[in-house]
Order: sequence, then C-alpha cells, then structure tokens
Amino acid sequence: MANPEALKKSRETDRTAFTKEYNKAEELITLECVDISELEAELNILKVKVERLEITHASILELLLRRILKQNLKLLKIFVIKLYGLKQKQEGLLLVNKM
Repeated sequence: MANPEALKKSRETDRTAFTKEYNKAEELITLECVDISELEAELNILKVKVERLEITHASILELLLRRILKQNLKLLKIFVIKLYGLKQKQEGLLLVNKM
C-alpha cells in the first residue's frame, strides 16, 4: 500500500510543477510573436503534468476508500459481536426458563 505522506508530497510537487509550466505557457501566449510550436510543446508538457496529477489523485482516493472500508468493517464486527452477545444471553434465559 502506498504511503499517504509520500502521495501528498508527490501531489504537492506535481501541483507546483504544473503551476510553473502553466505560467510559462500563459506568458508565451501574451507575446506578440508567439512561436506556435513552442506553445504546443508547453501544452504537451502541461498535459503530461495533468495526467500525473490524475494518477496521484486516484491513488489518494483509493487509499482513503480503503481506510473508510477498513473502519466500516471494524464497526460491523462490533455490531456482530454485540448481536452474538445478545443471542447468548437469550439462550441463557431460555435455558433458565426451561428449568
């Protein structure tokens, strides 16, 4: 399982890298003599950065879902144990009443 802190750090790094490239592309667009091929190259870099962010985001979501499922399973076990305890008490009462 992935380390949550490493994923958060990766996401932070990816966001910073995206912002840096985005600002660079914005700057290129404002130039009067913009080199379309250079702008296209920047947009391709941005696309890769967004894809990387999507992967990191999906990994974080998966980790969170696993944690939530694990917590819910623990709660479910508690309810099952409580039910089992009540059933044992009920059986004990039935035995006492039969005597």
